[in-house]
Amino acid sequence: MKHLCALATVVLLGTSSWGAAAQELLVPPQPVGSNAYELDAGDLPPSGEVLEDSADGPPLAPSPDGSLAGGSLVGGDLCEPTRERYFDALPALMESSGTWLERGFWYAEVDALLLNRQWDKRGLRLASETVIGEVPNDSIGNATIPLIVTDVGNELKIAAGKPGMEGMPRVTLGMFLFRDGANRDHSTEFTWFGAGEFQQHGELQAVTSGGLQVNDFVDRSRPSNAGPIGNPSFDGARSMAYDYNHTLDSIEWNYVVKRRMEKDRMVLRPTGEWVREANPTRTFSFLAGARYMNLREMLDWTAAGVRDASNNNANTGSGFYHVDVDNNLLGTQIGGGMGYETGRWSVGATVKAGAYWNSIDLDSEFAINGANGQLGAGATNSDVDNLALIWQGQLLARWHVRPNASLRAGLEMLWVDSIAVAPFNLNFIPGSYPAVSAAADSVFMGASIGWEGYW
Repeated sequence: MKHLCALATVVLLGTSSWGAAAQELLVPPQPVGSNAYELDAGDLPPSGEVLEDSADGPPLAPSPDGSLAGGSLVGGDLCEPTRERYFDALPALMESSGTWLERGFWYAEVDALLLNRQWDKRGLRLASETVIGEVPNDSIGNATIPLIVTDVGNELKIAAGKPGMEGMPRVTLGMFLFRDGANRDHSTEFTWFGAGEFQQHGELQAVTSGGLQVNDFVDRSRPSNAGPIGNPSFDGARSMAYDYNHTLDSIEWNYVVKRRMEKDRMVLRPTGEWVREANPTRTFSFLAGARYMNLREMLDWTAAGVRDASNNNANTGSGFYHVDVDNNLLGTQIGGGMGYETGRWSVGATVKAGAYWNSIDLDSEFAINGANGQLGAGATNSDVDNLALIWQGQLLARWHVRPNASLRAGLEMLWVDSIAVAPFNLNFIPGSYPAVSAAADSVFMGASIGWEGYW
């Protein structure tokens, strides 16, 4: 009977249709008393064993030509004979549709990601045109209160959500390890995604005689009775421009435990045909692993026509500011997922999060040059470590176009907290300023579309 079990399994798997259909037509029902299920001599090896049936029926024994005779061939699970279920009823094989869909021992997933990055709610204004005056006949003590009116309609700003969507690839390679007694698959997988570059460019021309004024948060101005006093900066420039680039690369290894679908079920059609259907199942998964992520930012800010204190405040100066920031995050993560799977499609959601050691490297340099020499300069080369957090979520749908291949599409979200970004490390403090601003975050949201295959 064990040989019959193996033979029936091979026949059923071999007759699977071209697509990943949710059901498979097996042998049609036969008239009572027919001899349609006799086996040829090559189907089963000769055996001297007598298969005992229940007390209500005759025993099953091999005939001289190798076929089984002596009564109806029975078996509740194709291995244990019982009178209650006949082979005419075509019982389901002892496997789930995870195997029926030919999931294999290796798998690969390839996705194209379209993500939008947001690093701050409001962004950062670098410079704008202002009008400075005093409030008349109003004082506290003997000090006149200065009044600053800013024309925000003409400003140079690094936007929080630009450049919009940016594409990048994601590749996962996994290997099936074993199946445990709770009908769960254990596997290990590597995932990499990145190579995307988020770029911004902006430039601005002054329209008033006062020129463009640098944001007080950037040049670190301080108030006085006569007005704000700032470090030498790009104040008064006739034009400014910037280029802001952000790149992301992530590689991770995870150990994944995922529940398989339930055993397939047999369904009798109104036409009298028995079909095998996948059993829709709620599945759960868990993962634990390690991850490395690199976030690099570069900001180049230039100015022309800067007010030159060495040349009677004429607009003869120029300047540049370059910032290069590297965030190297290394740590562990855990996660889980829940899904609903059928023989033809599935939907599911997964989340994972972890704490990471973030090694930050900041290199920056600025200089303001006038007609008669340098007006101001500074450079920073600092390393600092902090604790960062990464949270990632995904909502994914699959459509099985073949037993071992599926199309997939989903929604993606990635949040990285406690990192250093280039705009928040701008300052015109002369000389070296070793402190690093590392309290920013980045949120990536978007969609994915891709393919997965098993072999």
